[in-house]
Amino acid sequence: MRALFFSALLLISGVASFAQDDVYGFTNGQLQSALRQSGVASQRLYSIQTFGAEDNGDPAYLTVLSSSRSGWHVSILHRIRGGFNVEWSSGRLPAEFEMSSPGNFSIYDIGEESTVMFSGCAQHRCGGDYHGFLLYSTVRKEAFFALLSQQEDQPRKVTFSNNALEPKNKSYMDALQKAANEVIHMTDPN
Repeated sequence: MRALFFSALLLISGVASFAQDDVYGFTNGQLQSALRQSGVASQRLYSIQTFGAEDNGDPAYLTVLSSSRSGWHVSILHRIRGGFNVEWSSGRLPAEFEMSSPGNFSIYDIGEESTVMFSGCAQHRCGGDYHGFLLYSTVRKEAFFALLSQQEDQPRKVTFSNNALEPKNKSYMDALQKAANEVIHMTDPN
């Protein structure tokens, strides 16, 4: 009888600990609520990725790539007890992201930090002559942008958002430059 009581107690405590909310996992209901809260539930969803690790104390993140009639959107949500909070939403991304795909949406590590990266190009200008790059930092809680452009008979040029040019954000600017260099390398005729 005593063994049965302890077995039942262990089973109940195991179920209770499994049912407890944490800041890493989430339920389907919490996901659906997060999508509604972020405004992307009515959009076409192309990619949902999670990142963040329990072992370093960071909360889990959920990032969503979606599109609507207005174009591509990136949303970043961080996990809290009971669900998610919208941390950042891009709104409609500009023309330099018009032509893209879910393959251009990824989690990109800069040192110990996981960031969100997305890129695309303007319609009819995808040969590396009008290409946009977005990088979102969960540490800085801000997005950084770069634009790879080329005017006729001019060399390609990479311009960065003002916040990427700040010395404290050099690692983000370097990551954007690296992404631009990869596009240059892939599209360079030489």
